[in-house]
Amino acid sequence: MFVLTDTGQTGFANHATDPETATPTPYVAKIPRTVAAGAATRKTWEADGASADLWRPIADLDDGPAPWWELTSTKA
Repeated sequence: MFVLTDTGQTGFANHATDPETATPTPYVAKIPRTVAAGAATRKTWEADGASADLWRPIADLDDGPAPWWELTSTKA
């Protein structure tokens, strides 16, 4: 799960669909290509909490928001 800080809707969409722009670590940037991953804004995460329906799947930002366990296929 990625929490994107200091970004508006356009910045969120750009960074969430291209994680290499959101992290300086190339290994972290490759994770969403191989495992289920989600992103949320810091503002939403702080307001609603990590278990809220705020995570958007990086593979398809139009799908969601959903709780993290739905994106990762695990049970809370």
